Amino acid sequence: MESGRGDPYSLLDDLTGAPSPHPLGGFAQLVAARACVSNSDMWSEFERRHDTIRRFQQISMDLFRMALAQELEPEVGRVLLNDALGSWREEFHRRLLEPHWTLPCYFRTDEAAPGQIVEI
Repeated sequence: MESGRGDPYSLLDDLTGAPSPHPLGGFAQLVAARACVSNSDMWSEFERRHDTIRRFQQISMDLFRMALAQELEPEVGRVLLNDALGSWREEFHRRLLEPHWTLPCYFRTDEAAPGQIVEI
């Protein structure tokens, strides 16, 4: 992530691999309501948390796939899909092909305190 250090727009371009002709780069939406200057220590903390969040996402997806494959207690699958519409439940997800199972490129986290993830 070194090339985007301190510049969230360059980082987003690096992560997506798809820069555009937009003057701010490939990611043309605001990432904050106003400019936020981050020092090197703050940026390092964001990077460290990013790795933790990505591990959390991968583990979550692995557990979800295990639940779909009925490798876990049935209650796990019911909890994970309890608010999904009928057409988006187990059968929909079982029909997904391997290329569909990727981690999100963009996501927002809700943290009670830095590093304490309560929702993604």
